[in-house]
Amino acid sequence: MIRSFSQLLMITWLTAINAIHQDKFDVIWNVPSEQCKEWMLEERPESYGVLVNKGHKFHGEKIVLLYEEKFGLYPYYKNESDPESAINGGIPQVSDHSIMIFNLALIVRELPIE
Repeated sequence: MIRSFSQLLMITWLTAINAIHQDKFDVIWNVPSEQCKEWMLEERPESYGVLVNKGHKFHGEKIVLLYEEKFGLYPYYKNESDPESAINGGIPQVSDHSIMIFNLALIVRELPIE
């Protein structure tokens, strides 16, 4: 639980630092909402400056999330309350980055180009 909180705190801090050093802060819509074709203009996230994948696809040109089950050597915990359940080191700071990046490159090469 403490590690999860620490990771969330670190992500929040890095996001805030990024926002301070950038002229703008991008918000990206990553909801599989392609079935919402009946939205009125004012209901669409892009109407408010939110970046959206083409066709509201879940995987697209703006954002693709890679989850631990499909990301090869991504570090995570099977059970966040059990430190012994660490997979690939549990957190990026203790994982083998060179192997992780090599594996990620193989996965990215296999992604379909649309």
